[in-house]
Amino acid sequence: VGRAEFAGEQRAAIYHDEQITDLGTLPGENSSIGQAINSIGHVTGSSRILPNYHAFYWNGNALQEIGDFYPTDINDNNEIVGFPFSGPGILWRNGVTETFNGNIINNALQYPSNGGMWDGEQTICYDGNPSPHCDLYQGGYDINENAEVVGDDLNEAFIWSKENGLVHLIDLLDPNDQFSEKILNMQFPVGINNNRQVIVQYATIEESNGETKVVPLLLTPISLATPTLYPVPIPVFYFLLAAVSISLISVYHLRRAGGR
Repeated sequence: VGRAEFAGEQRAAIYHDEQITDLGTLPGENSSIGQAINSIGHVTGSSRILPNYHAFYWNGNALQEIGDFYPTDINDNNEIVGFPFSGPGILWRNGVTETFNGNIINNALQYPSNGGMWDGEQTICYDGNPSPHCDLYQGGYDINENAEVVGDDLNEAFIWSKENGLVHLIDLLDPNDQFSEKILNMQFPVGINNNRQVIVQYATIEESNGETKVVPLLLTPISLATPTLYPVPIPVFYFLLAAVSISLISVYHLRRAGGR
């Protein structure tokens, strides 16, 4: 989800099967953007006529206004979270809003935050300390249905689980892999799915001439990856995208899988 231009206007859109669907805007407004989609195809986003904007929920047929806040995520129960102009975060479900601390949620209403992950009953610190004495420099960005979190620890990308604790992604790379040897740093792991595939927004790699550049990476667990190079099956518009093989059991075997 995101936005695209329709009849000269920027409106919320879904890209699926090489087709772009216009979600439209709320009545009286002239632009919109899709922010998040769940696995049943329902969308949340914002519709606006500057300087005002309103959150919407799209159920597959029409937009529904749900409040004056900026939505950031929707789960498969059509529960939506986001942030208002001021004050605490918002959870919207079944037409009712309440306060909420996270901006990313899974179906169990677990969410990552600075310092730790809310498991539905309590905060578990990424650093293993008892809550509330968590290291606030360790910020979680995304969570999957297995309560596995990716985030940054002082600008170092990590993956965290109850079983394994916090592990820096770069420390799990296979030191014998030629492409992984080029990676100097990984930051902003912005997404993890239920197959433990991870999107890293910024990876600094060293070129053969000694220069460095920043690229995004797609990390795929070794159990899902093929042993040969393969193209990334998603559109890439403005940046180089490299697919990488990783393992969460011992080390991450990193294999460049194509991109442009």
